[in-house]
Amino acid sequence: LSGDEPPRAISDRWFIQSLWFSRDGRLGYASAGGATILDGADAHRFDADGPIAMLRFDPQSTRALAATRAHAWDIATAKPQRLASAPPGREIAGVDAFQGSLVLWTVPARTAR
Repeated sequence: LSGDEPPRAISDRWFIQSLWFSRDGRLGYASAGGATILDGADAHRFDADGPIAMLRFDPQSTRALAATRAHAWDIATAKPQRLASAPPGREIAGVDAFQGSLVLWTVPARTAR
């Protein structure tokens, strides 16, 4: 929604699981297979290497942090940057920035059935 304009669809993706607004006006949303950052008329789409566990904006920078099982990413630009990888035997459940460092939440890796 913008002012008095009627609502409009901004995505054809289903099952949006995370929706984030940044302090600078960007909007990010994630579904299991990818994430999109909207910055005015520009959109940066990130097709993940696995399900998106979470998406959030770093309030101290312009980074858009996304977590997949295997990696943490900055997806704020058209060329995503891999920030970290899961330790052996672990999966990444979340990523955040704290006092200039990257914080990873990990869980035991799922076993194949």
